[in-house]
Amino acid sequence: MPGDVRANMLAAYNAGVYAVLQYGGVPPYPQTQAYVSKILALKASFTATAGTVPASSAANAAVGFAEAAVGIPYRWGGNGDAESNGQFDCSGLTQAAYALSGIALPHNAAAQWYSGVHVPTNQLQPSDLVFFATNLSNPATIHHVGIYIGGGQMIDAPHTGADVRVEPYNWPDYIGAVRRQP
Repeated sequence: MPGDVRANMLAAYNAGVYAVLQYGGVPPYPQTQAYVSKILALKASFTATAGTVPASSAANAAVGFAEAAVGIPYRWGGNGDAESNGQFDCSGLTQAAYALSGIALPHNAAAQWYSGVHVPTNQLQPSDLVFFATNLSNPATIHHVGIYIGGGQMIDAPHTGADVRVEPYNWPDYIGAVRRQP
């Protein structure tokens, strides 16, 4: 995607992923352009995790997108598009977070398990996908995915009735993690 990765991520949060993809960057909407300028000017005040994000611009964009989505209501099957009213389910959030960097993920948590390199828990880095299953010895039972942001925390779209949020990833049903890079 051409242009500044952070600006594109913020524009996707404001105008939707598909508007950014359609225009190849920040869309020509006055509200979106003003929003992107304002948030980029204020970024120093909310970059607490920036020091732990790997150098990869794709990883940085994925974490930034997820951070910007905190507070958006969960929607089963949601991928952030207009039909989803800009809302996400767990795999829709991770899919949209990586789409801005040109990294395609399927819209299914169990399928995303096979989309990268598996990493041990002691090597987790921000932007790694963290997975949860009903049977820890069977990846076919994966039912949830989040984006690791460092410090034992993830951002996820947990369930109907909840908003996208930051929470610990160390649930009893944690099965493992995947690193997805360009």
